Amino acid sequence: PGSQAGRRRTGRRREDGGTGAASPRRGRGGVWAVEEVGGRQGSFALAGTGVALPVDGESSTRATIALFGLAPTAIRARTAEALLAGTSVASPDVTRVGNAATADAQPSDAIHATAEYRGSVGAPLVGRAIAHALAATRA
Repeated sequence: PGSQAGRRRTGRRREDGGTGAASPRRGRGGVWAVEEVGGRQGSFALAGTGVALPVDGESSTRATIALFGLAPTAIRARTAEALLAGTSVASPDVTRVGNAATADAQPSDAIHATAEYRGSVGAPLVGRAIAHALAATRA
């Protein structure tokens, strides 16, 4: 989205059978990325996350993590945001942050994916989005 410079990869096949989109971008003062999983290439997302990290030197000054498809509406993962804010961009604990992000998620069963499946992909999606966003700091 927008006209920010960066790489864009869409429709990549995942080991979990879904497809994903990673849009690592570097903007004024920060980086962001979106990760999602869908049932097949070109379909709508079953679950996903958006991560924005304002970066000041070697650390992230704050974090914004949004989840979709993991609750009745899109939600912010404020506990995970607090864990990520102020951490070194060189080595954040993306597993811990991903688990914290999805701890309060309440995915529901739907025709395209079960609640169990949606819940299982949330934390890895957050981790990948953080990793892709931070990769843009090195690009």
